[in-house]
Amino acid sequence: MRVFFQIYRRIDWKFCFPLMLAMGSGSFLGAQLVFYLPIEGIRLTMGVFIFLFALFLGLKKNQPKTDVTVSAEDRFPRRHLYGIGAGFLGGMFGGLIGMSGPPLIMYMKQVYPKDFFRTQLIVVFMVENAVRLTVYQQNQLFAVEDSAILLLCLLPLLIGLWLGAQLHLRISETYFNRFIALILIGVSVKILWF
Repeated sequence: MRVFFQIYRRIDWKFCFPLMLAMGSGSFLGAQLVFYLPIEGIRLTMGVFIFLFALFLGLKKNQPKTDVTVSAEDRFPRRHLYGIGAGFLGGMFGGLIGMSGPPLIMYMKQVYPKDFFRTQLIVVFMVENAVRLTVYQQNQLFAVEDSAILLLCLLPLLIGLWLGAQLHLRISETYFNRFIALILIGVSVKILWF
């Protein structure tokens, strides 16, 4: 519980709220378009793009700044508009193919240090996933059996959140980026080959 309180105290609501709205709107739109767009082509394109970005992030020599604080100038206004665009795109991909994270992760990892990146994304993704599940249920894309799977995943999710909170304090920005790159490579492999 202490981990969740620490995360809550570090949330920059002025930064997160517009991202949540953008991701929620994108998720709603994506779930409406799922019946009309070539989902397989979109999924494969996203898989290739994620794989290339992960390679770039893992091999990048000039890492972003490592200070914990992010000035208001860095968050607003132009950079934040790019973030809102990435959030909307991520939400739309979430609604279309069930994977909203990569566009926003790709944008934020280029701009913000790991502490700010991690804390803000936790709350943004929680809200976006709640919106997406609601929209899926309304559009009958979410079966009752899926609720049981979600409940089974809840404990591992909380354990992973706690473990990540412990580990992120002990690793440098460079290793953090390499870890994110490995996760994204895993995601892209899953998209492209499974």
